[in-house]
Amino acid sequence: MAGHRRVVVRAQHREVLGDPATGELLTCPGIDLTFYAYGRQVGDVWVPAGDQPDAADDELLIEALHRAVCWDEDHQLAAGPGSRNAMISPAT
Repeated sequence: MAGHRRVVVRAQHREVLGDPATGELLTCPGIDLTFYAYGRQVGDVWVPAGDQPDAADDELLIEALHRAVCWDEDHQLAAGPGSRNAMISPAT
């Protein structure tokens, strides 16, 4: 039932690990997609969107938006091909 699920898309900054050796954290802009089913958050996908995106960044965003459009409560929120930089977290 389409009325019982929704995806909220918003611009969001997140802290990401910049240099694993030093533990330096960077604040990066990105696009957040939050998945809801029956009013409950069931997952979250964050795709980095820097100032100078390349073709791979564009493909990640296209993939995430495509998954959001096709998503329903029967599908798992698992990383798809090309999700190398997307941060995917199921809600607890």
